Parts: sequence; structure tokens; C-alpha cells
Amino acid sequence: MTPSGIYTILTYAKTNIRLVVLSPGQGNETIQCHLRIVRLSRAGRYEALSYEWGSLNDDTSLIILNGKLFRVQKNLSRALKALRSESVEQTFWIDALCINQEDKTEKNHQVPLMGDIYRGAHLVRV
Repeated sequence: MTPSGIYTILTYAKTNIRLVVLSPGQGNETIQCHLRIVRLSRAGRYEALSYEWGSLNDDTSLIILNGKLFRVQKNLSRALKALRSESVEQTFWIDALCINQEDKTEKNHQVPLMGDIYRGAHLVRV
């Protein structure tokens, strides 16, 4: 599945990043979330999630991202289900979702910001 139509272009000059807002849910309900663009220096409160990637050829799950089906590794899906609240939205920075992995230019711009992204997080979950 391609991220076509999911990602809007980042304005690199302003060190913008995306944050993922995880909708409330419980149990085996499908993960639903949306992306929002923020300036890194004004990102507000968010958590960063770091986990072992694996390959999309491995076990995967579908989530709903910005209203569209999006394929993620099963371990990310499990982490999101474990972390989500039953009643309130939560904001995260997760590289697999917040960076358009099919856009090399974007990846080349975002990866050097990761140190600042992790330092700016309220909490880093590993």
C-alpha cells in the first residue's frame, strides 16, 4: 500500500515535522490516527516511540491513517494498541508514520532532526 494521499508536503526551511494523533480505542478495534504538521520548536507535548522495525514483508497490520488504510509492521500496531487510551487522544512522534518513507528528500531532511525530536519529547518509549 502506498502513502499516496496521506502525506502533505513539509516546509523544510521551517523545520516542520509531523506528529501522529492516536484516537481513543480499546481491544482489537482498528487503530485510527491522523497526522498534523507542527514546527519542531513549537511542537508542544508529545511522546516519541522507538521500536524495532523489521520488514514490511514480515507480519503486517492495517491501520487507518488520515482516513486511509495504511500498512505497518505488526509490532507497531501492537504497540499502538497497548499505548492508546480508551478516552483521550494521544500525540506521538513515530518515524514510520511521521516521515514519508517513500520520499527520499523528506527522509534526508527529517533524519538529521531526530535527535532534536527525541530531546523535545515529553517521554520516549522504547
